[in-house]
Amino acid sequence: ARSLSVYFSRKCTQKTLNEIAMFYGKMQYTGVSQVWRRIEKKLRLPVLLGLIFMTAWLCQMIVGIAYLAGQRVIIFN
Repeated sequence: ARSLSVYFSRKCTQKTLNEIAMFYGKMQYTGVSQVWRRIEKKLRLPVLLGLIFMTAWLCQMIVGIAYLAGQRVIIFN
């Protein structure tokens, strides 16, 4: 919970790493930076997986529509 509050403090305010660290206490600016990077990395994976599945779904839709229209579609060479 603390990590998320540090992350959102950085994301939603214009405060510096030092200011956020001082607010939470017992933390240095490098700790705030580490928390930021760790949370960003965790958030990035679901986004990438979503894009992969969306792309696969879109390709299937294009092929399906082309099939119904009687057209031949080559998506990858």
